[in-house]
Amino acid sequence: MNKRLLFIIIILITFCSGYRFREIGSCLTGMGSAGNCYDVIVRDTLAFLACDGLPVINIARPDSPFVVYRFNYNVDAILFQDSLMFTTNYVDCYLKAYNIKNPPPWPLIDSIHIPEGIVRDMEYKAGYIYIAEESLRIASAINPESLQYLGVVDTTLQPWRLTEDGGYLYSEMYTGIFIYDLINPVNPTKISVCSLTELSGELCNRDSFLYVCRVPYAAAHPVCICTINKSDPYSPFLLAQSPLIGQYVIFAGDLTVSGNFAYATISCNFMTNKGTTGRQPEQPQIAVFDLSDPANPRSVWIWEQEQGDNYRGIDSRADTIYVCNGTYFTIYVDSAWSGSVTEDKNPKEIPVGMSVYPNPFKTKTTIRINLNAREIQTVNIYDSGGRRVKSLNIPLYHYAGSYGYSWDGTNNEGFKVSPGVYFIAVENYGCVIGRHKVVLVD
Repeated sequence: MNKRLLFIIIILITFCSGYRFREIGSCLTGMGSAGNCYDVIVRDTLAFLACDGLPVINIARPDSPFVVYRFNYNVDAILFQDSLMFTTNYVDCYLKAYNIKNPPPWPLIDSIHIPEGIVRDMEYKAGYIYIAEESLRIASAINPESLQYLGVVDTTLQPWRLTEDGGYLYSEMYTGIFIYDLINPVNPTKISVCSLTELSGELCNRDSFLYVCRVPYAAAHPVCICTINKSDPYSPFLLAQSPLIGQYVIFAGDLTVSGNFAYATISCNFMTNKGTTGRQPEQPQIAVFDLSDPANPRSVWIWEQEQGDNYRGIDSRADTIYVCNGTYFTIYVDSAWSGSVTEDKNPKEIPVGMSVYPNPFKTKTTIRINLNAREIQTVNIYDSGGRRVKSLNIPLYHYAGSYGYSWDGTNNEGFKVSPGVYFIAVENYGCVIGRHKVVLVD
């Protein structure tokens, strides 16, 4: 057999066998075997899990995550705004606000009752919280110590997920995406609809596009990723969709976009991709879609070797994937990830507030960062291809001042990285607010 052909076959077998994801750490959430997780939100060195008890996971060391704090009630949706965290749940139907600017335990600022219903998502704009429940609702958080429920925005069907961008609120319904103008945030105006025929999944906002994972009404059809062009909020349209071939999808849970890939948690029990037919035991899985061309998204199939049909939340930062099914919280690295920290493949140095010395360096360099105000920060180091090689183990909370960190040229696993150009990125809630080029030499 041709050696090149044999090599391609080996690569395909490895890829299709699920080895693309490499587990680097996991921990129990304390939820037992019957838990669900509806969302995972990563903020700096903490992961917040929308499930029973709201476990908070310390991920400063990805190889050894652990529960650092727990609340004692169910949570269906979590929303962050600066140093505030808002939670909702359908058991006692309360919207709660917490001050999280200091280490836990976090004080409850206020709590108000909202009409009964299953809360699926929340979004924030200009002091107001929009709630996806049995209908689209609104609450005022202008004064977080005195929350106010303001009523129903729209009774049209049931919203599933929400996202806000540029003063417009995008609400995913069973029939499609409804867009509201928030120029008057107390009284949003519906301006357009992008119709979709499939059942709702998760909604992700990125640049001029929305990505949504949908499950068709016809049970034997696959899940698909839809690309919606929202460059003109008054005339959004379905740009493209790509089905996931050969899978009997029970439900779609959560979705995250990182680099050129979208990762969706789903549950299936029809797996023709392994040469079998008929019903199989339900397996929670992760569907991976290549979004390098938004007009032509391509599906890739990856599943985890794990049984059960729990809902699962997912989030991502660069090549690192954070997944929770209620029982376990797991961190994976996607070995096939592609993307970059910024649009610029070779970002210029931003010297203001940041310095690196020595540079170039052989064994160790010191990174000094000057902060003008209290911020929650993380410092990541990426190679020239945009792959994260190191997350510096830094304190979670910072005040204005100067801070110094050392990097010895090793990756997160303790191995020395290859000589070359690297980029140090200071990030605030996943956004790069400062970066600096550094060169490692032999």
